[in-house]
Amino acid sequence: MVIWKRLISSFKSAKSFFDFTVKDIDGSQLDLNTLRGKVVIAVNVASKCGFTDTNYQQLGELLDRYYEQGLRVVLFPCNQFG
Repeated sequence: MVIWKRLISSFKSAKSFFDFTVKDIDGSQLDLNTLRGKVVIAVNVASKCGFTDTNYQQLGELLDRYYEQGLRVVLFPCNQFG
């Protein structure tokens, strides 16, 4: 319950996407403010959907192509599709 209250509090005080800190794939904290000034694509992804492999491949290709120009892709996994 304490975590939920803290999460609600951060939503209320946040002014933008960059005000949040999230866990990265390794479980480390990622301050989204470090992405400020970049072009960021935030994607709600499903790991058990029939399109997962194709979507990851396409996002990887997009990132490879435009990374040097400042593109960053942030994936937020969910299970709402399974």
